[in-house]
Amino acid sequence: DHRDLHSFPTRRSSDLPHPDTGIGSWSVPDLVLLLKSGLTPDFDSVGASMGEVAEESTSRLLDQDLEAIAQYLLSLPPIDNKITIPARE
Repeated sequence: DHRDLHSFPTRRSSDLPHPDTGIGSWSVPDLVLLLKSGLTPDFDSVGASMGEVAEESTSRLLDQDLEAIAQYLLSLPPIDNKITIPARE
């Protein structure tokens, strides 16, 4: 089924470390796994643009660089945003 990716909410970087709506409950190794393989900690595949980023870009970085990126992302202060997913048509 075709989905218009622009109809889904996007996250700003400050949403990322939120424990409920982002990756705030993830560890540095969890994020390194995602950036290296495109897999979440429960081994789901990320899709859309992030899958391409992992496959074409971040998977080629050194582990120490991936760890630095993960540490940076987890260091950002989270903000509380209500995330709604639009109804499917």
